[in-house]
Amino acid sequence: MSAFFLCTAIYAQFGELLPGSSALIYDEKSGVHKLLDGANFVYQGNTMYCDSAYYFEKNRTIRAYGNVHIRKTDNVNLFCDSLCYYSSNGLATLWGNVRATDSQYRLTTDSMTYNTRNEQGIYRNGGKIENMLKPEVLTSKIGYFYPNSKNFFFRTNVVYTSDELRMTTDSLQYKYQKSTCYFYGPTCIVTEDAFMEGERGWYNMETEDGSLIKNAVIEQESRIIKGDSLLYAPKSKIAEGFCDVFIHDTKDSIAFYGHYAIMDDSLKYSLLTDDAMIIKYQKEDTLHIHADTLYNKNDSLDNRVLTLGYHGVKIFSSKIQGIGDSLSYAKADGYMELYKKPILWAQKGELKGDSMRVYMNDSTIHEARIWGKATGVMEIDSGKYYNQIGGTEMFAYFVKNELTSAKVIGNAQTIYFPEDEDKNPRLPDSIQPIDSTKTTIPDLDFTSPSPIDSLPVFNETDSMQVELQPTDTLTINDTLTDSLALKQPVVIKRMGMNRFYASEIKIYLDSGEVIGVTYYEQPDGVFYPMDKINKEEQFIQHFSTNFALRPKSVADLLKD
Repeated sequence: MSAFFLCTAIYAQFGELLPGSSALIYDEKSGVHKLLDGANFVYQGNTMYCDSAYYFEKNRTIRAYGNVHIRKTDNVNLFCDSLCYYSSNGLATLWGNVRATDSQYRLTTDSMTYNTRNEQGIYRNGGKIENMLKPEVLTSKIGYFYPNSKNFFFRTNVVYTSDELRMTTDSLQYKYQKSTCYFYGPTCIVTEDAFMEGERGWYNMETEDGSLIKNAVIEQESRIIKGDSLLYAPKSKIAEGFCDVFIHDTKDSIAFYGHYAIMDDSLKYSLLTDDAMIIKYQKEDTLHIHADTLYNKNDSLDNRVLTLGYHGVKIFSSKIQGIGDSLSYAKADGYMELYKKPILWAQKGELKGDSMRVYMNDSTIHEARIWGKATGVMEIDSGKYYNQIGGTEMFAYFVKNELTSAKVIGNAQTIYFPEDEDKNPRLPDSIQPIDSTKTTIPDLDFTSPSPIDSLPVFNETDSMQVELQPTDTLTINDTLTDSLALKQPVVIKRMGMNRFYASEIKIYLDSGEVIGVTYYEQPDGVFYPMDKINKEEQFIQHFSTNFALRPKSVADLLKD
């Protein structure tokens, strides 16, 4: 284009007519060369058509009017109503119905400036670029294009539309050779399957891969992904997030948080690291699970969602809290497993051991099974004393997330402080009495669900010996020894400390206070009045209190 304007200036200056031109008029006084009634210039393969053209010798300027058409050697055609070319700086300005076309694209605007020296075109008053081979349109207020490199830059009210997507942004760079858009400023991308937002990033028109940076959002049918930056590859069904990544799966009522996340929809898994957290929305509560690394896997065959946590596991809900080294949780299985010295808190109670399985229904815990150095500690009198139970294996049962009973098997021991000997506590009304007239006792089944609804009622007597009330049937699963069947389990309620050992012990609680104890296999015990308690005897084996480690809020989960 620069070559064309330069040759035109030279030929006009010397008064030569080019093939196809009309008569040349030269005004010697004003130094203006005029081509009227049709002009046709051809030079080095570049052709210009217009109704009239003027060359001004003094400032070396060419003006063309009426149906201006420039056909360049690179198959680029320019059209406009009028044109002004300044040979001193190589700038050309086109006005009125400006169009620029090549073999694939058409640009339409009302005015445009073209620098013939660096082959740069600029429009500043609105323009539209259309792909003539497929449905593809881009509009903007300001546009810069470089035909040689086929790079384009657009600013202000940029809108790109095609059959596959719609993109709106403030600034957009398009590299034709890479089929990639780079956007700088708040950007919205809408496809058939997703809605995306970000303040910077790129998008490949062919692969549909993209990157969103700063306040990045990807919304899909049942999932929302947010983060400081996101990578998205819909054809391979992979998304990756960096820094403050938040994923909300509305279908499964679950959310994820971490500073790094990768999601693979083809393999149906998510992996999070660095302050990772999974948030499970439930009917009455929300369960937060934190770990250094979290893995969530959806198994579509059995409709099972498995969550795995590794290193530094912490759990928080308004009703239960816990910590451990690692975790596995499948809602369909109804339980969560914690490994390597886990601790679980519920109201005033603390349970711990080498490993733990917690049975839950929605947000409500109804049973916990603990293996290896199992202990249960209930804080009373603001931590002055602790009711305790421990042994090799423990089964803890809950009602409305409150620990109501616990059974320990193997090296069982308990220490508790009766609240008041004048108080007449009793077990819940739903517990059924045992029939002392029966001689056959069923086998003990510790794998069955919580037997809390079928435990015996014990009524305290003046002598503190409890007599069983006869009934027609036996509804308890526990196996009692002959001696204990004849001599009933003792429920002690005195001001002091009780310490007992047995092969198996079961305690009943109300708000952390022991209201009943059942011993199996010849218990060995002692009672100390309050003024006779030896401090060294106040704690069971493996006793410890870890309430300081208890998460008190969601924010505590992310604290070291």
